[in-house]
Amino acid sequence: MEERDLTGAPEPAHDASDRLDSWKEIAAYLGRSITTLQRWEASEGLPVRRLAHASKGSVSAFKHELDEWRRKRTSGSPYAIESKPPDAPRRDTGSGRSWRMFWSGLAVRTAVSAAVVVLAVMVIGLTWAVARMRGQAPETPARLDVRSPAPGTVILMWTDASLTEDRFEVARFGTVVGTVEAGFTKAEFTGLDAGTSYHWDVRACNSSGCSPWHGVVGRTPDGSDAYSGVPDLPAIGDATDILFVSSRATGRGQIYVMRRDGSRVTRVTNTSANDMSPKWSPDRSRIAFASDGTGAAEIYVMKADGSAVVNLTNHDPAKDHSPAWSPEGTHIAFVSTRSGGADVWVMNADGSNPVNLTTSPGVDGQPAWSPDGRRIAFSSDRNGASEIYVMDADGSNQRRLTTDGAVNSFPAWGPDGRIAFQSTRDGQDEIYLIDADGSHETRVTSHPGVDRSPTWSPDGNRIVFASDREGNFEIYSVKPDGSGLANLTKSPASESEPAWGLLRPTPLRGR
Repeated sequence: MEERDLTGAPEPAHDASDRLDSWKEIAAYLGRSITTLQRWEASEGLPVRRLAHASKGSVSAFKHELDEWRRKRTSGSPYAIESKPPDAPRRDTGSGRSWRMFWSGLAVRTAVSAAVVVLAVMVIGLTWAVARMRGQAPETPARLDVRSPAPGTVILMWTDASLTEDRFEVARFGTVVGTVEAGFTKAEFTGLDAGTSYHWDVRACNSSGCSPWHGVVGRTPDGSDAYSGVPDLPAIGDATDILFVSSRATGRGQIYVMRRDGSRVTRVTNTSANDMSPKWSPDRSRIAFASDGTGAAEIYVMKADGSAVVNLTNHDPAKDHSPAWSPEGTHIAFVSTRSGGADVWVMNADGSNPVNLTTSPGVDGQPAWSPDGRRIAFSSDRNGASEIYVMDADGSNQRRLTTDGAVNSFPAWGPDGRIAFQSTRDGQDEIYLIDADGSHETRVTSHPGVDRSPTWSPDGNRIVFASDREGNFEIYSVKPDGSGLANLTKSPASESEPAWGLLRPTPLRGR
């Protein structure tokens, strides 16, 4: 019987020594496993014949065909295998399948390569965008001073120059010995050798790098002198210091202090709460403020450096906020909801003997003492719109100063008796002045942005306030006539509630 392959074509005559009659013989001839040969048959057109006799699956191949296939395969071009003439002894079905598998694999490899390229471009672009967002390394701290209050102790203080750092690094003789969280500008070291000079350096760092070092030499006292080193800095609480609230470090409101020109920014509180409404005591040794650390707002007092914090109200679930010191420092006015509505209260400076001064059905808030301590200004919506009111320090003789029907709030009594406040009477919040008898209203600021929360300098020559006129709330300073405007903070964070300090008693206008 004439043998035929599976295509039905008769097998041509060949020398018997040229023919291989099984997978085993073919594998031995090519030096590969049977599995590899079957894969080559399917994917690369290995010239194998499957015989159509009773023993299904029998195969044969001719050495000269295998030699020619191998020559073309090893020549470097896979397409040479597919360029055999039509009568070449190979399976057409295998050839078609190998082409399909080749193009399919090529498509997959191309798609994967494209995906890798796209991913690489995305990574490079993201890295570039993050670098642009993070910006450059921060500026070097602008001022570094050292003090030594006791033998073996050194306190370093510096000025935050750029507000873009996430930490400060402190080095001693070229070795980093401490890291300070962003927002703080002070570091204390103890256990040093008394009477010894140390070289200190400070630099600001963020994810883009670090600033150059700023160095200073500070000698610790040996006990024979009260202080050695550079002249001492004015203590926190100096008459030029302005308190304010900022979210620059944690996103929460924390209390900071700065000089009148915006320099030497120092963080005072470091809590997980929102700290707000800071106010100087008359001698500037303490700060009253509100905080929601217990869940509801409470009134606290602390030392000027942020230590020795005491809760004065502790009246949860009532909300106690907006503290204001009396000029002699013996009392604190504040706002509380403990009677049901928001009223102005007053208590002793230690938190004892709280007394409700206003009992109106409206919302009374933002108390501010007159410089002589005899009266308190406040805001109230008891007659509909929020207006500015004045009352005697015991809550009697309450009377209304503004009557325009706009939202008038945040009164701040100046040293000459004028009251600064914010008002929407001209369409947006601006800063205004009014005499204590309600006369002589004048406008201080004029800008499409929101100007709010005014407070006076101790000498009455300037007013500081918060404004979003440059996109986010910053602390500004301006003269009472509206001239000399200056941005003090220049921070991308939100800054608010400035407080420059209590005012010295002077004769009041408009009594």
